Amino acid sequence: MRKKIRRIKRGLAVMLSVCMVFGVAPIQAGAEENDSEIAVQANDSAGKTEQQSTEEEECKHEGIEITFNSNGFGNCPKCNATVYQPAVETTDKYDIDDDSTKDTVYEISNAGQLYWFAGLVNGTLDGVEQNTLANAILTANITVNENLLDSLQYDTEGNVSNGSDFITWTPIADWMGNRTTQYSGTFDGNNKTVSGLYFNGDSTCIGLFGSSESDGNIKNVGVVDSYFKGNDHVGGVCGNNAGTITNCYNAGNLTAIESSANVGGICGYNNGGTVTNCYNTGTVTATGSVASVGGVCGCSIAPISNCYNIGTVTATSSDADISGICGYYFGPIKNCYHLADTEDENGGKTTAQFASGEVAYLLSQGCTVGEGEDAVTYSGSVWGQALGGNGDTYPVLDSTKRVYQVDKYDGCEGKPGSSTKVYSNQSTSIYEEHKYEADTTDSMKHKCSICNGTEEHSFAYESVENGNAIKATCSDCGATYTVKLTQPAATSDEKIVYDGTEKESRNSNRLWQHRYRNNS
Repeated sequence: MRKKIRRIKRGLAVMLSVCMVFGVAPIQAGAEENDSEIAVQANDSAGKTEQQSTEEEECKHEGIEITFNSNGFGNCPKCNATVYQPAVETTDKYDIDDDSTKDTVYEISNAGQLYWFAGLVNGTLDGVEQNTLANAILTANITVNENLLDSLQYDTEGNVSNGSDFITWTPIADWMGNRTTQYSGTFDGNNKTVSGLYFNGDSTCIGLFGSSESDGNIKNVGVVDSYFKGNDHVGGVCGNNAGTITNCYNAGNLTAIESSANVGGICGYNNGGTVTNCYNTGTVTATGSVASVGGVCGCSIAPISNCYNIGTVTATSSDADISGICGYYFGPIKNCYHLADTEDENGGKTTAQFASGEVAYLLSQGCTVGEGEDAVTYSGSVWGQALGGNGDTYPVLDSTKRVYQVDKYDGCEGKPGSSTKVYSNQSTSIYEEHKYEADTTDSMKHKCSICNGTEEHSFAYESVENGNAIKATCSDCGATYTVKLTQPAATSDEKIVYDGTEKESRNSNRLWQHRYRNNS
């Protein structure tokens, strides 16, 4: 990920991109079939489209009872426009900005409420004042279009051909029409996911959020099974970020089509903000001739830290800037990793290194960006990975699955031998198992053939093979041993049969049960 000196026109394009307003065709959102009805008095609308009649444009839905389905969508019985269920306003439940005081926060539990919140920030709700400072928290996983990516159909040129089948998303803080909205509140995903978002149009600043101001804070949310295709500044979480994005991930498909577009798994353009503790597993594509495309950010002029990408990153032009983390950057990139065929100094890690827990461990160590008074430390304590056969194949944002770097020895604990560094969900060193064998001098112990250490065992005995052998079963480990009895010399008419009780040997003072050889 080495920095490159770009031609002047590319630098100007980056600087001017956030100052330009692009036109966009109006978008219509459809409603699902009612499967669970909620009736409320509504005065909020879904916004206007050019297809609406004059009557629809004049209808404010005031005093009209709207019935919402279980996903929060309804239709006005007067004008048939789509109406969204309002999010629930709270004032005494959440300290969302960690300042030890309760804040006004909107609870979002379904897709309709998410669309309503977007309308609140964008200023498109009838009769409701725009609020770009609004705070929100997800209280459930949100699904807009079920199994979206599997449902998409494409024409011969790779364009989606059945887009009208889906509810279209308008980003929170969008740049559509003559709007250039900037989000300045705090959005807490509460470790939930938003899935099935669909946008496919000629617009800029596309993602769950379109654009965030320096005070904007987006955290703890995953964007999954979603499809975003736009002109420029396309990102799974935020198109244009001047705020803070933390603990977020993208598992959707992203495409930017403009010549000098910026597109990235988390944000398209990190415009003075910070991106930390984020990851991308989705597909990121740029078709522009001098585009910037990256697994985490397309273009960045600010810090990116403690992030990784294992998603596919592609560009159709050989002149595009493309990278596993950030295509084109001026700001620092620290402690970030991407999937590669071989390990490299630019953060490339192999599939085996991701699966082993190495990357999760490195991310969890955090990093410091800057020096002296300007130094900022970013903690990585949120990272974890369940290791083992049924574990995680890559790091996740779950600190309960913490990964440690420990010593693994090639010997047992009593005689450890040499060691190598490995990764484990346990904080203690790893040793080979003792190789215990029965101690022929003391039937109550097992002795390790590596370190000669002993382990107490208790056995129960029974006579087998018509009294010619003893079978010992360990009550501790379940191991069984069959011991052939050695018959001492006897007269021709003397017959010795073991009756299961302790007897002294004629040849020694040891008990019969101690005179054996291990035949198992």
